[in-house]
Amino acid sequence: MEIMTKYQLLRQFIVGVLWLVLGAGCQKHPPKPTSCDNGTCCNADSYQYDYIEYIRDMPVNISYGGGVMTFSKPVPTVSSWLIKVPSVTICILSSSKTESLKTLDQGGNPKGVYQYKVSGKLFDNASWQVISGVRPLSIYIDNIEENR
Repeated sequence: MEIMTKYQLLRQFIVGVLWLVLGAGCQKHPPKPTSCDNGTCCNADSYQYDYIEYIRDMPVNISYGGGVMTFSKPVPTVSSWLIKVPSVTICILSSSKTESLKTLDQGGNPKGVYQYKVSGKLFDNASWQVISGVRPLSIYIDNIEENR
């Protein structure tokens, strides 16, 4: 009788541990990606986005109706085979962060004056190279604030 009790306790323990493991692994709402190295946080489309680098507190202006960001210096800042450019498009999934911000008209950028500073993930849109021959850059904005 004592052997049966130990067997039952061991069996209940194993079933309990398996229940906990399965319960923790199956969540109704999986966590949102934190790294986003594959570009899924950039745009909800089928294009391929390659992560380049993280931009931190870079002075910028916003133009073209809030869809383009002009940096104070060319990006990417890391040594890369990519052509360094001063402007990038804003990822659709983070464009709500710039909706209420003042934008500059085309050609209205005073030299050396930047309205905001931005932090976010810089991506290379690899799919557009096939279409246009150029690989435009995009940024997912984590944080944007006035440059004082």
